[in-house]
Amino acid sequence: MRKGLVAILFLVCGVLLAGNVVAYVGEDHSGPEISIPEEAVTYVAGTDTSLLLTGVTATDERDGDVTDTVTIESVIPNTDGTEASVIYVAKDSKNNVTKETRKVSYTTDAAAAVQAAAGGETGQSDAAGEPAADTEGQSRDAAAAEGQGADATSAEGQSVDSQGADDGQAQNEAAIAALPADSPRLYLTQYSVEIERGAEFNRLSYVQDITDDQDSREELYRGIQISGEVDTNTPGEYILEYYVSDSDGNNSNTAQLRVTVR
Repeated sequence: MRKGLVAILFLVCGVLLAGNVVAYVGEDHSGPEISIPEEAVTYVAGTDTSLLLTGVTATDERDGDVTDTVTIESVIPNTDGTEASVIYVAKDSKNNVTKETRKVSYTTDAAAAVQAAAGGETGQSDAAGEPAADTEGQSRDAAAAEGQGADATSAEGQSVDSQGADDGQAQNEAAIAALPADSPRLYLTQYSVEIERGAEFNRLSYVQDITDDQDSREELYRGIQISGEVDTNTPGEYILEYYVSDSDGNNSNTAQLRVTVR
């Protein structure tokens, strides 16, 4: 009698196990396929990353077109600042996630990006056969004029300190290069900025990107720490320090933003 009960119990367990295996095999475990255009793209630091989504699509075997789920997880500049890796993410209705990386040209000079998009070389002709304008010479003239006067205005009541920004970016890149491979990387849109007395100032708006080998940008963004204060009603120079720790306790570089209230 006991042997019969044991046999029945084993049979029931076997049936349940087989059912679970069949159910698992029948589930959707494959993420969407992300398709990225082949044409060259130049990304200007600090601009809207949604422009990098142009032409990018995602298709899932079961859900079909899931392009509306495609987002940009991060834009990671390389060490010399000429290229960047754009990481795209897409998911299906079962929350299966796919990531794809795209290499793009990268610059902090908006004028240079416009020139490159227009063709760049002096002497090129337009559709009517007329010589193209010497945009390179115009860019040099504009840069010279900019250097003679105040720094270019980047937002209402704010302007970029070009020399300070270059120095701050170089220091930040050096700090990032010295980090262990599993530490987060934190990038700012500017490293030195001047604002008018009484102007609005949003400290988080200067965070350009955060990357990590495990944690997502969204998770890291919620953990950003900023030390220092800026009193926009009191002229002077202020230093803000930005850093973040990932879920494993690894610390990022400390990025400094110099804020001058005029």
